[in-house]
Amino acid sequence: MRAAVNIGIALSLTGWTDSSDIVDMVPREMTEMATRDTTFLAKLEQGGWLVAELFLRLAVNPRLRARLLKFLGADVGANVRVYESRFFNLQNGFRNLHIGDDVHIGTGSMLDLAGPLHLDRGVVVSPGTIVLTHSDPGAAHSSPLAERFPPSSNGVSIGSHVWIGAGAVILDGVEVGDEAVIAAGAVVTGRVPAHQVWGGVPARRIDGE
Repeated sequence: MRAAVNIGIALSLTGWTDSSDIVDMVPREMTEMATRDTTFLAKLEQGGWLVAELFLRLAVNPRLRARLLKFLGADVGANVRVYESRFFNLQNGFRNLHIGDDVHIGTGSMLDLAGPLHLDRGVVVSPGTIVLTHSDPGAAHSSPLAERFPPSSNGVSIGSHVWIGAGAVILDGVEVGDEAVIAAGAVVTGRVPAHQVWGGVPARRIDGE
């Protein structure tokens, strides 16, 4: 801010500006500095979450990993086992993750935390499952597809005692009812009612009516 005042005074003495311009320069620079500081702190915080996520993957015990998630801000119930998985889009840290009691998350799963992710009691997430809690075709770099497919971050909700087969993909906005089964390799794009079995790409009911 001192630099802005000094520059303003110098310009005023040379007749290039008037005193009102000097007054305008000070809050303008203060605003720019505050914006830069906020951006830097946000990047620093996100970097810290990325480091925490890396150490989380290095934890050797699935129950220890669950306890660490709780320590990092996730809502984690009792008797939870989290095998080596990836958590990404950590702008909000782990606060968007809600895990009920007796949940099992298998090795190699990829869980997006851009939006809220709820795994109710007894959910089994098999190895290689991908859960996406947001959708964005590239709004940050002004992709024209963002107009046709507007970004969303509705989150994902998985009901109690759901079994998600290996390699399944759960997309943003999906709700899966209690005791439903998602077959291995399925791509789920919409609501799955309770007690039904869904599979395929895109997923549909496969256990009859």
